[in-house]
Amino acid sequence: KNDAASLIEALDAALEEKDPDWSERNQYCYVTDPSLIEGDEDLFGDPVILLLNKDMAPTTSKVLTTGSTLAALFGSVLFCLGTFGTNQVIVDRLQEANTVGNYDLSWFNELVIPMFAALFAIQASHELG
Repeated sequence: KNDAASLIEALDAALEEKDPDWSERNQYCYVTDPSLIEGDEDLFGDPVILLLNKDMAPTTSKVLTTGSTLAALFGSVLFCLGTFGTNQVIVDRLQEANTVGNYDLSWFNELVIPMFAALFAIQASHELG
């Protein structure tokens, strides 16, 4: 027989004989080649065997992930504050409060806290799960 099932059975037997642990670490798929060839009317090409490692989890250093998280948080905080910095009504109100010496910014905190709370909730859910 010259079909895909026979080929897979033969590969399984050969791999089991050579390295019994191979199938625990790796996998292979018998698929048609999805490469597009110019001028070819058929979407898929000849069959190919695709070899993959079962562990597809990316490995990165803690320094890199911590640095990228801090950079993302810093950029998000700047964006949150920048949205208020481009709002002329808020800028005028802050300048007026500064001019008269009124440093009670509770009205401003009420505007900023929901943005920071949403940012914190999203980041916490990302880090925890």
